[in-house]
Amino acid sequence: MAVQTRIDERMVVGLWEHQHVPAAALKSLGLRVIYRGMPSDAGGPDYQDAVVSVENKRVLVGDVEFHVSASDWYRHGHHMNPRYNRVIVHVVWTDDTDETRTENGRLVPVVELERYAQLCRTLLHDHGTERPASPPCLAAFAALPTAVLLDEVRRLGVERFIDRSYRFAADLSIEQPDQVAYGAMLQGLGYASNRRAFAQLADAVPYLWLQSLPRQERLPSLLDAAQLGPRASVPPPAHLPAGAWRLAMLRPANHPALRLQGLVLLLDRMSPSLAGGLVEAVSGCERPIDLRKMLVARDGEDTFIGPGRADELAVSVVLPLIAALESGEETAAALFARYPSPPPNRWTRHMLGLLQAAGHDVAHTHTASEHQGLHHLYHTFCRAGGHGTCTVCRMARVTS
Repeated sequence: MAVQTRIDERMVVGLWEHQHVPAAALKSLGLRVIYRGMPSDAGGPDYQDAVVSVENKRVLVGDVEFHVSASDWYRHGHHMNPRYNRVIVHVVWTDDTDETRTENGRLVPVVELERYAQLCRTLLHDHGTERPASPPCLAAFAALPTAVLLDEVRRLGVERFIDRSYRFAADLSIEQPDQVAYGAMLQGLGYASNRRAFAQLADAVPYLWLQSLPRQERLPSLLDAAQLGPRASVPPPAHLPAGAWRLAMLRPANHPALRLQGLVLLLDRMSPSLAGGLVEAVSGCERPIDLRKMLVARDGEDTFIGPGRADELAVSVVLPLIAALESGEETAAALFARYPSPPPNRWTRHMLGLLQAAGHDVAHTHTASEHQGLHHLYHTFCRAGGHGTCTVCRMARVTS
């Protein structure tokens, strides 16, 4: 690899990705990288869920942002964007500002690479893009037989299903079932980057108010409230703040305006009660595909909620919600146990990559419990910096 003379952000990212950041640059700030994080495809900070220790006393979990110049943080408006409040490290080539501060006022340590320029170039020249250091827990995953590991993943998937049903039960104790179902369905349509905005929309336009409108007025009022459409003839109770949606880098089919069209179709299908309609739909399902068909939203040749998103809604929203209702617990649990895996996402792909790196021939998840189990591992332990504390790591220590 030729020595680079021009610095661009890709070089800064590459140094972090392959953990070629000079140790002295981190040590000067009292930082040690435990896990570099994973590239984001959801807008906002460049890397998410990194884990670093500070002075070997505190462990921080959060995001990492890269720039050629530290002043780009302010030039790009990150200091006014709440999406960047979880940034724990700002990696730059040149630190040309006094500080990096988030929207909520927190100072972020700045790792400057320019003072180690020759060492950085040497590291890239000598090592190039070789595979980065092994992520935490790789040895634990490698220590277990594949069958044992997958059994534990499936058990964790059931545990996640039960946990979600308990959370829905708590929501049902303070809100009407239709509003709980409505809010959960909206969030389930939002993907990671827009889930918060969909949750805000459920509060801004409550279910009962929306259902009180003539059918033809429901979608325009939702779009108006979301600031994704023109003013509706029936003004909504409230509006989302400007900039609530992440629209950049979205696949056209995932645009929230299209998702809202799909939601309105589902509400019409489940009328007069969303929660009651979902209970009836689940109780009448003989096979998982029956529930999938109920959740797919099409209007003529246009598809607003496809089979993949319908499966995700079924597994992570509808079935645990129905399980939280006393009359539906047994039916929902039985259907979850038979449900196939929803499509892969960035978190399950990450975890599958870890399994493969540990020597397991596992390229896909086949069941909902496997899919949700990998989610549970990542979000409860890996993402939270709980490396070494999950049941997989404990099982590996017992067998070693």
